[in-house]
Amino acid sequence: MDPNAPRVVAIAPDTLDKNVTETLEITCANTNFTQASSTTVWLDNGYYVYSTTETVVNDTVIQATFNVPSSNYSGYYNLNIYDGINATIIESNGVYVNPPRLTSVSPNSAEPGDTLQITISGVGTNFNQASQTTSIWLEDSGGNSIYASAITLITDESIVGDFIIPSNTVEGFYDLNTYNNTDYTLTLSNAFLIGSNTVACTSWYPDCVWPGDANYDGIANMYDVLQLGLNYGDTGPARDAITIDWNGYYADNWADSIVMSTVNKKHADCNGDGTIGYDDIAPIVDNYGNLHSKRRNSYKYNASNPDLYFEILTGDIAPGTTVEVSIMAGTSTISLYGLAFKVILEMESVEQGSVQLAFDGSWISQSDTNAFSLSNVDETAGEVDGVIVRTDKNSSNGFGKIATLTFTIDSSVIDTVIDIGFGESEGIESDGDTVVFNQDTTTQVITDPTGTQEINTSFKLTIIPNPFSDYTTISFGRQLNNASIELIDLTGRIVRTYSKINTNNIKIYKQELSKGIYLIKILTDNQSLYLEKLVVK
Repeated sequence: MDPNAPRVVAIAPDTLDKNVTETLEITCANTNFTQASSTTVWLDNGYYVYSTTETVVNDTVIQATFNVPSSNYSGYYNLNIYDGINATIIESNGVYVNPPRLTSVSPNSAEPGDTLQITISGVGTNFNQASQTTSIWLEDSGGNSIYASAITLITDESIVGDFIIPSNTVEGFYDLNTYNNTDYTLTLSNAFLIGSNTVACTSWYPDCVWPGDANYDGIANMYDVLQLGLNYGDTGPARDAITIDWNGYYADNWADSIVMSTVNKKHADCNGDGTIGYDDIAPIVDNYGNLHSKRRNSYKYNASNPDLYFEILTGDIAPGTTVEVSIMAGTSTISLYGLAFKVILEMESVEQGSVQLAFDGSWISQSDTNAFSLSNVDETAGEVDGVIVRTDKNSSNGFGKIATLTFTIDSSVIDTVIDIGFGESEGIESDGDTVVFNQDTTTQVITDPTGTQEINTSFKLTIIPNPFSDYTTISFGRQLNNASIELIDLTGRIVRTYSKINTNNIKIYKQELSKGIYLIKILTDNQSLYLEKLVVK
């Protein structure tokens, strides 16, 4: 591909709902939008959707407003731009059009024996376009169903069902379902409660609020703080049970879901007062680590992901030394709104009570006024959780230090190797998109008070430049004798070996390696070991 050819760099947002007017901001490279007399922007996947208005921001940025008809297909669409100057710019599968979905039910509860009308709202739905009669029904987890006795079509996005709730109806939560021959079956899970609002939430009432589990993934931990930042300042119905005790509580649904999720925003209102804000951190802290269902998926390496890694700031590490470790995100500029992570630290050689995590100097945010941060240290388990997230709806662009981990080496240890690694992590952008990181598996800190490890006392190892984009020179400070060097990636795989080294330096070229972080392992004639980081941009 010609690097000077016009191309799309970013689309924000990159999803659209049907029958909703939304504006996309499209950032390009090598374009001249301000010089064009007119610009046309459209989507296509067999159906064509043209923008209703286009606004040129500058030579490389244009805004286009769309309203995708509800009759169009859902799925990925190609984005096309033509300005009369450049050839048509095409970003394949650049925009995703969401399928129709139900969004709310009002009212959302009733008692056995009640007669009522239920209004159902949707986005991208076709209630008024269907040629067949639409069905509406409630169904619980046991297969018990109640069908609407009459249906009134209001608009494409609104429909009303008349219900008679039998007096012998099984109490509990019910899915709300609609059907027509255009949208087929749509379901809003656990949207309707039959019975008293004080019915105790149990495992078969899966949409109850657990104070502290803001993202509703089954555990209160650092990832929940990310949702507080994404949804900061949003409001909805207060919970009847305003308590932070770890239990499941019924709560009326809010109008929206948390960003980039189908989870209702009521879960992010951890203290139940009707507002998502700083006070919702307390339930996360009080219930930290408590479980009620499931855990997160395990980490998988992907070479295209940015890196999450460590840099050891402390020079000579000896018994009684306080070790400073920078937690680093990205080796080149990335966009982040928040980051949560778990560090695994071997505690056998670490003084109890000495482990701390601080977010001073984090490039995500350097102010307490527009960000939350939280750390949780479990020295018994050897786990340190951390999270920092902005609250102003704007991502930060940068790379480098996110936080600083400090701990003190026990004064009685001799020649100890301490392993540090990431257990799990998750980054987010301001629109809720997930940023997945490659995680540094281990960094070894060698304590050597006597100088018996010759390579650590006599070596003056330098790597210049580091990171590098062309080549770098590794200097050893003394002549090597038949040594070998291994470069190890973050999965532990040896990707490059240099053997029979008899010089005091060696050059490493970018074309020999893929972009990423590598551990340098140097093996000398007397089997001594030295570890250092090498970063390829």
